[in-house]
Amino acid sequence: MYDDLNMTNSSGMPTTNDPTVANSTGPDWDLVPFDVPCARCGHDLRGLTDPVCPACKLEFDWSVAVPIENLTCEKCDYHLFGLTETRCPECGERFTWELALASYERRRHLLFEYRWRDRPIRSLVRTVYLMFRPRLLWQELDIHDRPQMGPSVVMPACALLTLVAVPPFLRALYRTAWLARYEWDWITWAECCLELLSYLREAYTGVYTYGPPFYVGTWSLLTLGSLFLLPQSMKRYRVRSVQVVRVWTYCVPLPASIAFLVSTCVVGISLLLRFDTRVVGFFLSCLIVPAALYVVFLLRQGCKQYLKIPHAWGVAIAAHLIGFLGSTILAALLGL
Repeated sequence: MYDDLNMTNSSGMPTTNDPTVANSTGPDWDLVPFDVPCARCGHDLRGLTDPVCPACKLEFDWSVAVPIENLTCEKCDYHLFGLTETRCPECGERFTWELALASYERRRHLLFEYRWRDRPIRSLVRTVYLMFRPRLLWQELDIHDRPQMGPSVVMPACALLTLVAVPPFLRALYRTAWLARYEWDWITWAECCLELLSYLREAYTGVYTYGPPFYVGTWSLLTLGSLFLLPQSMKRYRVRSVQVVRVWTYCVPLPASIAFLVSTCVVGISLLLRFDTRVVGFFLSCLIVPAALYVVFLLRQGCKQYLKIPHAWGVAIAAHLIGFLGSTILAALLGL
């Protein structure tokens, strides 16, 4: 007895009953009522039989590029496959194929850019987790899944803002803890809370130096700019700008911000415990160097698994090197 989706014909060749995943002929284009551009370069794929874009040579899966059988009505979940008009026969709801595709992508992923409205906290936690598991992230997020730029920009913006807002607070907190490290009665802690407010006012009004956060923030932003200058990432493979921004969003700002905040915590705790400055420097070198290499690795995974760019190591290293040199020059010119 044959499986419906995995049968063999009389010649022994595999066949399929799914019209969207024909092994040699591609989808039945008469049943696909929407445009199918290449996810990477935008070339029109309608009428093709082989799952390879003739313009940019992107290899893909027809079931992902043309998920016609998986599209359902957003109101009643009725399957829309085979319809000729844009009205659900079950509930009478009007729809567009564009919104049906967006709804399908939203159901597939529990990522912040897709689920920020209905599950903001859960999707954000899962997104941060997957950022540090790039293999799982880019297995779940395919190049055919259209980026949602609004929610995607929120994550790097918040990550870069933490570079400015959090370190002064940690510095004030360490100064307060330093005063109270030997006294534990409630009167001393009340005095320390007043000192904390004073330190916070000083930190956010200019006493705190913003050199390190500025350095990390400009490094992240210049890395994004350098990706648009690399010919292999844009010109030769016709990668879209929104896809480059998506890779940068998941691979650079948040990991770099977390590494900086952890470094700030290590320095504060080391000074609080009266560690020698050489020990603090050793701790920082053991933390910063692997963190920087890991951020480069994250960008390489995004370029290779999502953008499908060969020589992804070269692209990632070059982008971060340009960002490092550019941020160093800017910090030197501004005296930070």
